[in-house]
Amino acid sequence: MPMNELETFLASWDREAASTVKLLAALPPTQYDFRPDPGGRSLGELAWHLAEGDAYMSYGIERGQFTMDAKPPNIERPRKVEALAPGYERIHREAVERIRKLTPEDLDRTIPFFTGPMTIRD
Repeated sequence: MPMNELETFLASWDREAASTVKLLAALPPTQYDFRPDPGGRSLGELAWHLAEGDAYMSYGIERGQFTMDAKPPNIERPRKVEALAPGYERIHREAVERIRKLTPEDLDRTIPFFTGPMTIRD
């Protein structure tokens, strides 16, 4: 059965999400607050940023706009390493549900990304 571009993307995204879940599940439980760079994000914050990417991008696509005040549902960051993998799985499922509503024709839409229209440079 041939897949369209959207189905191909969703299948690939799910494979990558499964790898991300394995990575998050393997993080040391006592290292949530470890900061590779003292001025940067902690291990827990860095890990959760992966979920934020799925959530914010899919939410903006679903809404047809990206704005700084738009916050996806259920995006609160877990505060323990053990909660990162299941939290990511939940966020990813919600993101997939949003994207699954799209049609192949939706892939031709242009959506302004926060600061204005898309700029294409040579």
